[in-house]
Amino acid sequence: MNPITSISNLITDIRLTPDQYVDIFSVQYSFQAGIFILTALVFLGYSRSVKFDQYRFFTNYWVLLSIYHIGAFLALQSLINSQFDIPHQLTSTISQFSRYLSFCFFTMGMSELFLEQRFQRRTILIVTGLCAIAALGFQIALAYPSIIQDRFFWKVAPPSFIGSVLYFAVGFYFCPCLNKRFKSKRSFLPNYSLNIPILGYGLTHVLFTIIFTHEWTSETIHINYNIGIILISIQIVLQYLIGIGLFKLGLLQEQARSKKLNEHLLKSENYGIVGQLSAGLVHDFNNVMTIFTCSTEMAKNGYQQGLNIQNYLDKILETAKKATDLNSKLLNISQQNKNNTKDHIQFSPKTVIRDLAPILDSALPNDVKLKCNYKNLRDLTIKGSVSELEMVLVNLVINARDSFSGLQRRSIQNKITLTAESHSNNKHIIIQVRDNGSGMKPEVLKNAREFGFSTKGNKGSGLGLANAQRFAEEHWGTLDIQSVSSQTHDRGTVITIQLPTVPEKKIEKSSKPHSISVLSDDPKLLKNCQSPDWDIHEINAEDHEIVDRTHDLDVLIIDSESDLQKSRADQIIQEQSLSQFKVLQIRNDPSEISYLTWDFSYETIDKKHSKGELHAVIRKLIQENRSYTIRDLIYE
Repeated sequence: MNPITSISNLITDIRLTPDQYVDIFSVQYSFQAGIFILTALVFLGYSRSVKFDQYRFFTNYWVLLSIYHIGAFLALQSLINSQFDIPHQLTSTISQFSRYLSFCFFTMGMSELFLEQRFQRRTILIVTGLCAIAALGFQIALAYPSIIQDRFFWKVAPPSFIGSVLYFAVGFYFCPCLNKRFKSKRSFLPNYSLNIPILGYGLTHVLFTIIFTHEWTSETIHINYNIGIILISIQIVLQYLIGIGLFKLGLLQEQARSKKLNEHLLKSENYGIVGQLSAGLVHDFNNVMTIFTCSTEMAKNGYQQGLNIQNYLDKILETAKKATDLNSKLLNISQQNKNNTKDHIQFSPKTVIRDLAPILDSALPNDVKLKCNYKNLRDLTIKGSVSELEMVLVNLVINARDSFSGLQRRSIQNKITLTAESHSNNKHIIIQVRDNGSGMKPEVLKNAREFGFSTKGNKGSGLGLANAQRFAEEHWGTLDIQSVSSQTHDRGTVITIQLPTVPEKKIEKSSKPHSISVLSDDPKLLKNCQSPDWDIHEINAEDHEIVDRTHDLDVLIIDSESDLQKSRADQIIQEQSLSQFKVLQIRNDPSEISYLTWDFSYETIDKKHSKGELHAVIRKLIQENRSYTIRDLIYE
């Protein structure tokens, strides 16, 4: 005998007395009410602790469901127990009102969670009033039927039908596989652990509707009661699963909201830091222009007087070069801020600090001296975000600079020391920012890492050290803060970041540096590629002769998307049929499909990259285990 037949026979054979059925239903209703109250308390506690107001409808939803089942329990007890003084009409009205309103709150809660809608208080009051009118109207209408089965039918069948339509509509509409708007929810719902219980709960309402729309006879009433007991038991499990699903989805939404807010605040903080750095560079630029103007004026006067003005012309040329360098630094700051990518790549902190040092120095006043020491760092690499490390270092140096505010001392030089060195047999890198400023008081030091904590009033955002802490944790490192605020010789603050290094790969040492060929019409790219570790060769796109030196190239950099550059790139790659090489494409949109016709491994980088990011990607390509040749690609 199969299981379905066994269950069918069991449903048909079991016959209980009316009082026994009432007792079973009462136990089920009271158990459901207890579960719903506990679920509501969980939702309420979480929403209060994190101020997550999207849980308000779901909290009320579980409360209303518990009231409905408590009302149903009291109504059943009043029918068999004469000692119950509560009129069953009152309990029935309250339970029906709670059930209809729970339907509405569930729909509104799903709309808030998925569609990010917000319902005004006036709308909520109108919905509540309409549900109260509907429940009261049903109760008045049910006063006329004298047969208890008829009253029971109208109390159960319409809500069951409405519930089935509602839960089916919600389950299908908010299903990620059916509505493309909610594809992002698949990160939480790989097995649709929310939609399946909602649809199952709707199915139980359909079965309830079918049961109570059939005519009840003395021969079938026990069957209907038995099926009702089974369906209510299934509903208990489904409601529990719905509660877990909604809670997890709420956590996901809250995490996404917090992440978005944190990114917005971090972006605002970065803009503020960029403004401070830019202000320092603009100040230096104005000084250069003052020298330029004076030298030009003196050269003009000397020329009119017939004097030798060669020295003045040399000074003009020198200041013009300084102005160009300052302009490049300013553009580099802007590009670093725009290219605040979080993609983790392997790079050398030594290169980042070396390139960042002159920019940091320009942001400091004349009475503060910056000393950078990274000689003991070697060429160890870490895996992470170049731009995030840059902004962390900028934040720490700016904080160190601000620690000298209000200090008046003549005998002590205000200084900031940025050091980086290897540690633990080259398994870690220690980056340290030390100042001899005012230091932190114990109560300030205790809260320094907290998000939003600041001692600068309106001038500070409280994100600097919090972001440094987050950066260290996301890169599997640690952040340590030591500070002394008393008037002693060791007064000041020391912030230490320890980051794990990427294990060094054994690379066969070559007698000559690596060869980098650049197919570009941008002179700035050629300048940024310069490094003592490799030779840079420029390739002209209009020169169609075979470039012999590219036979030994290690990396080919393509920095244009014009048809001429594309054709030249394909030609060069075809020429290297026996050579090993890597290709780096510099694109306006790195996410687009490569335009190269040869199918081999390559890297892309955003056109708005920093020098540190460019060097990191080049080193990554050089250090890859396998190099492809055109012959490999043809015969694989």
